[in-house]
Amino acid sequence: MSTPLDDLLDSAHEEPEPEPTGRAAESLGWWLAKAVLWSTVLALPFWVFFHLAAFDVPYALIAMVLFVGRVLRALLRWIDPRPLPGTLIRPSAELVSEDQVEAASRDGLVTATSRWDNRLSWVKTHHDKGQFARTVQPRLVEIVDERLRVRHGVVRAADPAAARAVLGEQLWTFVTTPVPKNPTPREVAGLISLMERL
Repeated sequence: MSTPLDDLLDSAHEEPEPEPTGRAAESLGWWLAKAVLWSTVLALPFWVFFHLAAFDVPYALIAMVLFVGRVLRALLRWIDPRPLPGTLIRPSAELVSEDQVEAASRDGLVTATSRWDNRLSWVKTHHDKGQFARTVQPRLVEIVDERLRVRHGVVRAADPAAARAVLGEQLWTFVTTPVPKNPTPREVAGLISLMERL
């Protein structure tokens, strides 16, 4: 049995409307009366100050300026948008896993470079002669294949002869045969310079 889409949408959880504040519930007439009274009372100290300073400013003008200021403040509060619901401000626990929360506080570039650093240091500290061929060489081969495809329009698996001509013998040997032992830093630097020239 299928449920119509309108029924599903009607039954969806709707966010409750915020309760009207006391000021919003007041009638406009009562609010205007309070604003006029407030402006009239507050204008008195200003009028006394101007009078003592030998400025002849009409009392009604001071009261009107204060009234307009209060009306503008109320209008700005009235057009202020509602705050966003909590579900939009903070992600829901069901939608975000713990590793995503932890990853948000880490820098992506640091994570990527530390992964390479870990692989290279692992090769150095474990003295396993085949470790470079298992962990680092496949990644470098992927970079070489990508540069071949993007810069020269050659796919190594589809056209090995053209790829060999572009790469040269040293780089071709590196991408086609596993490295028998971990290369020295100078050898890795030489391979990288060859890759950069592609």
